[in-house]
Amino acid sequence: MKRIALHLTVFAVLLPSLLMFNVSGKWWINFLGVIYVAYLFIAFNESERVRRFIRRYYHEVLRLEN
Repeated sequence: MKRIALHLTVFAVLLPSLLMFNVSGKWWINFLGVIYVAYLFIAFNESERVRRFIRRYYHEVLRLEN
């Protein structure tokens, strides 16, 4: 159950980043997506908790591949 929750959390965190690829013609929606991705990169660089989460998810993906 923890593994499923881990994948759902990553999905929920990365879902707003899809706004960058919006083709509706409204530039501000794409801009919000870019800002969100920039925020994710800053959080990754500044927070040890985020780094641990990403490492844990990375190891989970490697486990699934094997």
